[in-house]
Amino acid sequence: MAVLRLPIDSTDPHARQLVELEGSTYAIETDWNDRDQAWFCSIYTNEGTALITGYRLVIGALPIRRVVGDTRPPGEIQVVDTAGGYVDPGRDDLGSRVILLYWERETLEAELGG
Repeated sequence: MAVLRLPIDSTDPHARQLVELEGSTYAIETDWNDRDQAWFCSIYTNEGTALITGYRLVIGALPIRRVVGDTRPPGEIQVVDTAGGYVDPGRDDLGSRVILLYWERETLEAELGG
């Protein structure tokens, strides 16, 4: 049982990281959009199947909440403001003030009471 901090940061405005979530590998791409002044996220399976594309990262969001099927990670991803201010991430905030957490399935079930 665990809550994992995903290795995402704002150093590169167009980054791609591979992460292992409960035994499967996923690619997480983050992109800064100057026009919208916002971060967007896409998540793919190791085989390249898109789970989400162009999802705007806002505080409290659960990016994969509506993804169904066998390719979906069994847990949940959440966008969190570590300062507690509910302020969406600016250009330099991703990975510092704003992080992505992955809640493993067992942890979610324990938190939600089964």
